Amino acid sequence: MDIRLDTGFLGNLKTRKLLRALGVEGPVCLIRLWCYVGERHPKGALNGISEDDLEEIAGWSGERGAFASYAVRMRWVDRGENGALSIHDWQEHQPYIFHSDKRSEAARDAAVARWEGKRKRVVNAKGKRGASGAHAGGNAPAPAPAPAPAPDPKPENKVCGLSSLRGNSDGAAAPGGVLEAPPGAAPIPMSEEVLRAQAELVRKRRELGLAKP
Repeated sequence: MDIRLDTGFLGNLKTRKLLRALGVEGPVCLIRLWCYVGERHPKGALNGISEDDLEEIAGWSGERGAFASYAVRMRWVDRGENGALSIHDWQEHQPYIFHSDKRSEAARDAAVARWEGKRKRVVNAKGKRGASGAHAGGNAPAPAPAPAPAPDPKPENKVCGLSSLRGNSDGAAAPGGVLEAPPGAAPIPMSEEVLRAQAELVRKRRELGLAKP
């Protein structure tokens, strides 16, 4: 804790009078008294302190009662109606010390607010981790099923028991778009695509001399 000392303190008329009345020790004792009050009585009230105590605190070594009586008479120190002593205009000259309790309270409130904010952030973070961890051991949700592909159109005609490479026994296409069926089997109608493939196969066999013209 510190006190404020005006740069014009030593040149002030009131200070010069104190210096003439009590010597160099007068201003020194006054500053020593202020330092004590700033440390122990930040509101400037000297409750329970007598004039003898005041001189002891100030370190006055001169005539007993001289410093205290002069300080009260020149209003360096005020005496209340109940006889209690206080430093004159302490709040005006030492506002930093006088309002130190409010600064301390504001600092405590700020510290509590920071702590509460930090605590809430930690709680929220834990809650988020817990929510995500609840699904960590389970299987991932199944994706939406893709639409089943539509079945290929069924061929109009199926050919069973036929040799698509060899064609009819004589290598020629059967009349009416019907391949030669195995013995005892009824002829099976062919689709146009199969007939075209069969005709192409016969043509190539003829070109190669493998089929009868």
